[in-house]
Amino acid sequence: MHEHGIVTGADLKERLKMSDSEVGPFVASIRQLTIDIADLPIPTIAVLDGSALGGGLELALSCDMRVAGLCLQEDVLLL
Repeated sequence: MHEHGIVTGADLKERLKMSDSEVGPFVASIRQLTIDIADLPIPTIAVLDGSALGGGLELALSCDMRVAGLCLQEDVLLL
């Protein structure tokens, strides 16, 4: 386990291997996932114990609540 976790979202190296016709549906599926999480009829909670950037931040923001761990005292958190 890392002392500080960092969530950034999609692996851009993986996207480079995709054809142009694959990128659109891939991005749309990730966007739909965050919408589906936000629309869940039950409470959703993101537990952050490090920085959340890009898609990781989008995922945290799609939840109803966000709980920050102690290591975030040293990080910058913009929610």
